[in-house]
Amino acid sequence: MPSTAMRSIATRPIIAGIACLLLGGCSGSQAAPREPRSSSPAPTARVEEVDVGGYRLVIECEGEGSPTVLFDAGAGNDRSTFANLLEELRETTRVCAYDRAGIGESDFRPTEDHTTLGALADELARLLEGSGLDEPVILASHSLGGGISQFFVDRYPNRVAGLVFIDSTAIPGFVDWFGPEVDDGPGATIDMRRTFREWKRLGSWGSIPLFVLTQNFKGDDDRLPTRFRRYFRGVHDELAGRSSDAVHVIAVDSGHFIYQTSPDLVIAAIIEVVDAVRSGDGLAPCDDRFEDLAGACA
Repeated sequence: MPSTAMRSIATRPIIAGIACLLLGGCSGSQAAPREPRSSSPAPTARVEEVDVGGYRLVIECEGEGSPTVLFDAGAGNDRSTFANLLEELRETTRVCAYDRAGIGESDFRPTEDHTTLGALADELARLLEGSGLDEPVILASHSLGGGISQFFVDRYPNRVAGLVFIDSTAIPGFVDWFGPEVDDGPGATIDMRRTFREWKRLGSWGSIPLFVLTQNFKGDDDRLPTRFRRYFRGVHDELAGRSSDAVHVIAVDSGHFIYQTSPDLVIAAIIEVVDAVRSGDGLAPCDDRFEDLAGACA
């Protein structure tokens, strides 16, 4: 983790050139390519508009079973970014994804004030309540969505059955590396200084099944400096340490978009958490079972 702002400023031009990738997408830029959704309709698909306080968010669910897996996308990305994962997992359990305010089919927030990831977690809580998803869910979140999940599990622990972080945003140190703000599409500007102050109050998460996937800085992310890589992996180690039932795996062939470059690894991680929740036995310790999926224990 950078010790001073001056060290990070020296590398910020390098970071800025690929910041969109590390945040999961940026307003006005092209996200990483994804395969289109299959033309065959999901027999149990349900799309719902939910009022979360004078504006509506759209949530889509497919499949049946418990626990429900809820996907949360990176900055500026809508729920369609997870279309292939929903298609693969809908035979295993119920899977859902939603559009945050101002993204995809969801309404804009009625205020233009800067917000925080904690406020977005509260917004997600209202969405789940309004959609009738009363049971604890597994949060499977990418990039900025992972920051929201960190606040959600801390504030609403009884609503979370498990966690899968897919190269989650690293909140500590974010301002030094990227600056004080991030655009979440056209719908919000995230105040990362306020977010970090709130983040410092987060505690441990007990023994909740927790799976952390970290990129291996492939593709465009190969340009990132070594000290940033050490910082990023260190923050993810700390993230895994918030639960006594955690597995941390490096996606060895992937940059930031692990769910696109190594989808089978992401699916395996989610299924392991689903199985741990169903059995109550917890996650198996990390071993070589992920090698064929291009995964290695951190």
